[in-house]
Parts: sequence; C-alpha cells; structure tokens
Amino acid sequence: IYCYPQPYHIFGLALGYYLSIENSFELIFQNNKYSSSSHEKWHDLVKKSGINVLTLGTPTHFKDLYSYYSLNKETPPSSLTAIIGGASVSVDLWCMINKKLRITNPSIGYGCSEASPGVTHLSPGKKPEQNGNLGNTLPNVDLILSENNTTILGENICLAVIQNGAIIFPNGRFLIKDKLRKCDDGTFQFIRKNDLMLNRGGEKFSLEAIEDIILKRFSKSIVAVSLYDKRLGEDLGILVKGINENLGEIH
Repeated sequence: IYCYPQPYHIFGLALGYYLSIENSFELIFQNNKYSSSSHEKWHDLVKKSGINVLTLGTPTHFKDLYSYYSLNKETPPSSLTAIIGGASVSVDLWCMINKKLRITNPSIGYGCSEASPGVTHLSPGKKPEQNGNLGNTLPNVDLILSENNTTILGENICLAVIQNGAIIFPNGRFLIKDKLRKCDDGTFQFIRKNDLMLNRGGEKFSLEAIEDIILKRFSKSIVAVSLYDKRLGEDLGILVKGINENLGEIH
C-alpha cells in the first residue's frame, strides 16, 4: 500500500491503513513534505510491483501525478487499485485515473476523522454513475439523511473527541454537516457541505476561524469564501471592503 503524504492521517483513507494491519500488507509512505519526489517514489514502486499496489491519495495527488507524467512525457506503469478520498471525486477524475494513470481498479472512500476507517466505499473498478458517488456504507455503519446534515451511526464512531479544552462522547452517533443523497441503486452521492469549511486539496479549514484571525491581526473585517480550483478542488478567496495599503501580506 502506497500512501501519499496527507494533511492528516486519520480520515476516509484510514480504510487503507486498516487493510495494511488486517492483512499484513506493507505500508509505504514518506515522512518528508509532499513534492515531486512523492511521485518518483510511487513510480519506482509501481514499476517493480504494480500488480500488487494499492495507492491512497486525495484527488489533488492524482491530478499532480498525471501532471508529473505529462511534464516528463512518460507513460505510467500499470498498477492494481487506489482509494481516492478526502474530497469529492468526479466521473472524469475517476476515468483519468483509470485510463491515463493506468490504475486498473480505482475506488472511492468517504469518511471523517471521527468515523474511521471510513463511512462509505465505492467498490474497486466500479465507475461512478455521477460526480460525488460515494458507494455503499461500510459494515456496521448506518446513515440518516436530512436536508442539511448527515448522521453517522455505528461502531466506526470514535469513543471521544477532545477539542478546544472540552471532551464529548459521541456514543456511536455523530453529526456531520454534509448533504448526501441516496440513489436508486442504494449507493450514496455527495451533494455539498453545509458548514463554513474550506476543503483545500483534502485539508479542511474553518472559514470563520480565518476571518477571526485576520480581524484580530489587521483589524480588518473581511469575508472568507471557498473558490473553485482545478487542482485543489477549492481554494481560499477573501473579500475586502475598500482598499487599505497597510493591510500587508497575509500568510
């Protein structure tokens, strides 16, 4: 199992980590920062053992991998399968991974840090019928859908969440502000997020927290929004009222 460097190592792709433990598969990852060396490492592994390789990554990782081969004008070696997670997966992206990256049986994983190893999984090699298709729930997981939220029930829910100086005990029930739809074939489809979160290449940021930081640092009221980005899926946009030459550079 090859795992691309992740912003966080507990989310939907934890399904792959579980597989490595349960089936004694070798898990290969890098401790250093994400760069083109990540693709070089993937290439060397797949060239040697492609028929047995499962790749874990976000949509951004696979888009970058395709750019890596396009830039070097190479054809990637064929590999067995992949789990794509962390952000919504389009039909076009699935087809690109299958046809151009020559990953025979791509799959899609959906989850969150509070529900690991995951919530749903679209089976390997099954082409999604529409953008955002998430497949079926994992064993021992149930979903309750409402207009603006999804409730996850089952054994995959973490025992406790410690955050901001407080601790809560979900007791097998966790609410996420994602709108999902149940399709006629029983699979689920991601529609949209209903909280003020920016999903930048699989890493999540609170837009409200960004606004608060800028207000405290620059005494400037702004509105932070998510913008479509071809590579990352979403990137940060900031609306500023008027012009302030002293605003400076924001990092």
